[in-house]
Amino acid sequence: MSCLGERLTALVDGELDHDERDRALAHLAVCRACRQEADMMRRIKDRLRSLAVPAAGSSAGAPDLPDEEFLSRLRALGQAGGPPADIAWNRPSQGAVRPGRPAVRPLAPVPARRRVPRRYLAVGAAAMMLGLGSASYVAGGRTEQPPAVVPAFDRLQVEHALTNGMIPVPEPSSLPAAP
Repeated sequence: MSCLGERLTALVDGELDHDERDRALAHLAVCRACRQEADMMRRIKDRLRSLAVPAAGSSAGAPDLPDEEFLSRLRALGQAGGPPADIAWNRPSQGAVRPGRPAVRPLAPVPARRRVPRRYLAVGAAAMMLGLGSASYVAGGRTEQPPAVVPAFDRLQVEHALTNGMIPVPEPSSLPAAP
């Protein structure tokens, strides 16, 4: 992008007034990047102009431009009466095109109906099931209980015995029965 912005394009197109053109030309004398961009724009504009000019010595226009007959038919299509009746493509076909083939019947107008293909329905149902499954998992599926805190009674008893000097004696009900 140049320092001049849109004014550079206007300068190349010759759309600036006298004062703005003088300021832009003074800037081009100083700024190398803007000068290169202006030269590039001028070359592009000259090349585009040369494409539109017909070749010297040819009476017809450029080969890619439409001829007058085509343009008149297009203009006739835009008029209220529609296309002229004498155009061959406007007449309906009469009978079979080739021998041995049945005659072409005119198509009856069929009301437009929107059909949804089955694969779209299947994809929609699968997406809905996936969404519902994900939502149920997030909302409250199986939750893991945190581990219960169980104090180590054996270690606590040993520590208590060392501090107090007393050895704990297990209760008789907790002793296993002798064989």
